[in-house]
Amino acid sequence: MVELLKVIKARQIPGCIWGDFNMFLDVEEKVGFSTNQGIIELFINFVFEAGLLDLPLVGGRFTWCNNRVPPTFVRLDRFLLTAEFEVAFPDMSQKLLHKSLSDHNAIHLSVFAVDWGPKPFRLLNHWLEDDGFAELVLTSITNSKQLKPRIRIGGIIRESKMTIKKWVKRQNESGKKSCAMLEKEISALEEEIQSGSVEAGVFHKWKELRSQLWAEYRKEELTWLQKSRLRWFAEGDRNTWFFQLTASARRRANSISVLKRGRRSLWIQKIRDMDAFFLESPFSEQKVWEALFSSDSNRASGPDGLNLGFSKKLWAQLKAEIMRFFMDFSKIVIGNRGSTTLSSHLFQRWQIIGDSQFAFIAGRQILDCSLIANETIDFVSKSRHSGVAFKIDFHKAYDTISWEFLLQILKKCGFREKWCMWIYKCISSAKISILVNGAPMEAFSISRGLRQ
Repeated sequence: MVELLKVIKARQIPGCIWGDFNMFLDVEEKVGFSTNQGIIELFINFVFEAGLLDLPLVGGRFTWCNNRVPPTFVRLDRFLLTAEFEVAFPDMSQKLLHKSLSDHNAIHLSVFAVDWGPKPFRLLNHWLEDDGFAELVLTSITNSKQLKPRIRIGGIIRESKMTIKKWVKRQNESGKKSCAMLEKEISALEEEIQSGSVEAGVFHKWKELRSQLWAEYRKEELTWLQKSRLRWFAEGDRNTWFFQLTASARRRANSISVLKRGRRSLWIQKIRDMDAFFLESPFSEQKVWEALFSSDSNRASGPDGLNLGFSKKLWAQLKAEIMRFFMDFSKIVIGNRGSTTLSSHLFQRWQIIGDSQFAFIAGRQILDCSLIANETIDFVSKSRHSGVAFKIDFHKAYDTISWEFLLQILKKCGFREKWCMWIYKCISSAKISILVNGAPMEAFSISRGLRQ
């Protein structure tokens, strides 16, 4: 407390401190075992000397419970504001949120909320395992094919999305208790327990509701893990997709393949003719499935919010339309839908180029290059060989690379016209929409750079 008091007094700016102080300001802020009056006076003196304000707590009286029978309730968590902070944000309040599985209640400090519009739809992975979900989507796909025999994959995805949104709405409107409802019931029971003289059945119901909350919180945990896009949690500590794709783009378009002595000529290695023809060979169902299966299930292949896990789960029902999309690829200009799977498949073909490729190789990482460079420099230094280390970098090359330049390099490398056109369609056909506080703004086209 002494150190914190010194910090607060030394800073003459509006401030707010919060957290679990493990103390409380009044005997009314505890229900349970005996109260230490000395601790209360110590905390009161700290708040007074620091010149802090304690806002009223809305929605309840206590923020901590030991979760025992009988339970003890204390207000240990709070926001404390300086007078300058309160003047700058006069409409601020702290609200007690419903109890979760933790022994602490969360506290929400807010002034007001701004609604930026509807949020884009996103498929949650745990829906794929819910009872009746797969059958619902399969029925929707079957009906779409029967009613519209010429329907393509884009139309099937759109109608499946509408079916899923209706299913989610029904789930939300059903009698199934959500985390919020369970937390609300738990809070009501705790208020009843706090009043004293309760029946034994109340404690049993309290424990039962907490058990139900575990199951719902597991789904919520998986949802937030999916939204966080953390891959190391499930797949080990790896480089992010952004760094991997940036390194690949820079290597393909900007690498210097050979520096010769003597005449000091610079040349670029060309692809073999047989490899160039292979790249333009027809798409096979097996290779498309391998490309889809190797892709991250959490990645969305378009703005409809249905990720690649959806396509994997329903491959048997969607493969005919997906293969039709691939067959028509060379005749149409694609949009966002399907571009992720397509680019993944094209990249698998690209892997025939070069023996020194390091990105997207199983068991290897981009940082392997740094390790090899360090070992090479160390070897040259210790063996007293002469040598030159040449390092080049391009500022934000990934976002600013010229499409025209990239196509010229591909042609110089010996790639055929059809392949270059495929690459051009992949990088130029999409539109971008900026999310402002989670709400998408108007989409616009791009004229340079590579999509991440």
